[in-house]
Amino acid sequence: MDDASTDGSLEICRTYAAIDPRIKLIERSENGGQAVATNDGCRVATGKYIAWHQSDDNYVPQFLEWTLEAAKDGAEVVYGQYRFINLKGDLDAGPFPKEAKWDYGKFKNDCYLCCGTMLYTRAAYEEVGGYDESFAACVDWDFSLRVCKDRKVTVLDKVLFHYRNQHINSNRLRIDENRRRKDRGRIRGGDYG
Repeated sequence: MDDASTDGSLEICRTYAAIDPRIKLIERSENGGQAVATNDGCRVATGKYIAWHQSDDNYVPQFLEWTLEAAKDGAEVVYGQYRFINLKGDLDAGPFPKEAKWDYGKFKNDCYLCCGTMLYTRAAYEEVGGYDESFAACVDWDFSLRVCKDRKVTVLDKVLFHYRNQHINSNRLRIDENRRRKDRGRIRGGDYG
C-alpha cells in the first residue's frame, strides 16, 4: 500500500510486485493518511487474517507462526510484545508491555499494546467497519478498541514487532499535537464499552 510516498519506496515495491505475484501493490496518487491507506489495503486482502505495519517497522521472523498458532485457539485478535528500534536499526528499549495480558479498561485509558503486533480476523475487521477515516491520530487505537470489544483477545508473552521510534517519515511527526490531543480525547471520552 503506497500512500503517495515521495521517498522512492514506490519503485522498490513495484520491483517486488513484478517478481512475486502474491504482492498486490496499491498506489494512491494523493496521501489519504493511515486510516484510508489501511482500509484500501484491507479491502484487497483475501486471507482469513489481517496484519499490517508501517514501512519503517519490522516484524520478527516468527510473527506469523506465533500469531496464527494463537488464533487456532479461537482468538479473533492476537497481540504480542514489542521493542523500540532506533534510527540506526539497533534495539533500544523493551519489551513492552512488561506484563503480557489483556485488560480492555486499561487499554481504553492507555494504548499500552502496539497495534503493529496485532493480527485479527477479516470477519472482525468487517464487523466493525474498518478503520475510522475521521481520525488523524490514534487511528489504530480507536480500531483496536472497537475490534477487541466483546471478542476473544490473546496477548502473547513474546516480542513480535520492532517499532521504529520517531522516524522522520512517521505519521506521529506529521500530525500536529492539537489534533493528536483531540483524537485522544475522542477515544477516552468515547463509548467503547
